[in-house]
Amino acid sequence: MFTINLCLSDFISPLLTYHMFVYSSYMGIWQFSYNMCVFYAICQGFCGLMSIASLAAIAFERYARVTMPQSKWAHMSAKRRLAIIAFLWLYCAMVTTPPLYGLGKYVAAGFLNTCCFDYIDRSLSTRIFILGLFALGLGVPMCVIIYCYVGIGLHVSRTNRNRNISRTVPPSSSSEGTAFCVEQATGLIVGGSVVIEQGAKRRQRVLDKELKIARLTLLIISVFVAAWVPYGTVALLGQYGPIGIVTPWMAMLPSVCAKSSTLYNPILYAYKDVRLQRGIRKYVLQHSSAQNEKSVSASATAAQSVREPIVLTTEI
Repeated sequence: MFTINLCLSDFISPLLTYHMFVYSSYMGIWQFSYNMCVFYAICQGFCGLMSIASLAAIAFERYARVTMPQSKWAHMSAKRRLAIIAFLWLYCAMVTTPPLYGLGKYVAAGFLNTCCFDYIDRSLSTRIFILGLFALGLGVPMCVIIYCYVGIGLHVSRTNRNRNISRTVPPSSSSEGTAFCVEQATGLIVGGSVVIEQGAKRRQRVLDKELKIARLTLLIISVFVAAWVPYGTVALLGQYGPIGIVTPWMAMLPSVCAKSSTLYNPILYAYKDVRLQRGIRKYVLQHSSAQNEKSVSASATAAQSVREPIVLTTEI
């Protein structure tokens, strides 16, 4: 469900805003009203923050499934997931809408063909808004992501170390001369040898599956951060760097790079997710077979309709 929310945020941004950016770029200047400029900037900021917040939620879910597989957070109900998604929507709206109440403002930027928060103005309200935007919109989700993946790494390292230790434990001798092995978390004492439980193997397969999904999520997060870091750097330079250091080209290129982040997630999922590839392949095969059956049936019907019976007549 968090992945669906991520896809939704990546879909809303280009659907509602990219046509305005393309048309304004073609005309050379922003072609819509100031209210549309504010709408464009809020939509861009909201969807960007929603993406990183959704990635943080996915990272926490992977952390719970790997490190706490029996907890309620590892098996969240649909109601709990919807509550978290609703909180994320309210959180991102709270972070991106202060300019509507006078704290900061949205203006045309770059070559005046796009809109974003005013990172050139160095007034107190603008600085409070920008610092809050970076701290709450980027800092908090990144702290959650870093904490979760460090926890996953430590858990995997500890699990592998315990597994290696269990394999090297020597058998001990009893008074009857029968060897018994020390029972491990995934072992069962049976006549002097450790028999690995089937449940432990199943848990290991689940762990490997969750780690594979976690690696995919980490890759998507890395690409997302790499796309947005130049934009954030330019904004901070506009606030705290030398006056006039941010040129139109310097402002425009990171903005385009950040907007392109919505294109990466589907590509990465299609390239890395085996289940998605299997589903797409199954759909294509079923669709192509259905089309072939329809074409064969239509051809047979057409051939039967044009075939006329041959009638032999004799003259008397």
